[in-house]
Amino acid sequence: MQEDTDLVWLLKTYQPFFERFGMERENILSVYNEWNSDENDTPLKYLWTIFEKLLYETYQQVNEPLAKFRILSLILNEMRNYKISFEGDVANDIYKKYLFCQLKLVQLQNNPSIHVTIVAVHCCPYCNALHGTQLPVQEALLLQLLPPDKCTSEAGCNCFYKPEITNYYK
Repeated sequence: MQEDTDLVWLLKTYQPFFERFGMERENILSVYNEWNSDENDTPLKYLWTIFEKLLYETYQQVNEPLAKFRILSLILNEMRNYKISFEGDVANDIYKKYLFCQLKLVQLQNNPSIHVTIVAVHCCPYCNALHGTQLPVQEALLLQLLPPDKCTSEAGCNCFYKPEITNYYK
């Protein structure tokens, strides 16, 4: 875990990301001062609070589904990267939500000939057995096979769904 994770580090590392959502430095600082109510509150907890607030606000305020799932994917990817890079933790819980959003984006293309293929990139024996599995997008959304609970990769699952056009003329 990052040792020097103070508010200066948070701003230096994440301000460009937060600016994409209209969050300026002054706003981040003033909300932090209001939020920071006891000695257990840390900039890292505040960072998670911001991430969760961004997810909530996006889900509530963005009505166009394609835009909603693109933005949710962006936030979830940033959360996953943070959890892996700075907390040194497996982020399969966040990755599952990210992959769900990615499947929703494929589904929203409304092309019935699109399916997804599971791609396992030397993840673990369990995941490698899933490699090449093809599913209709709707089925992939219902089953949510990735990341599997049985994944044994210490770094976390790195499998993904690859959208492909079904060839009916084989």
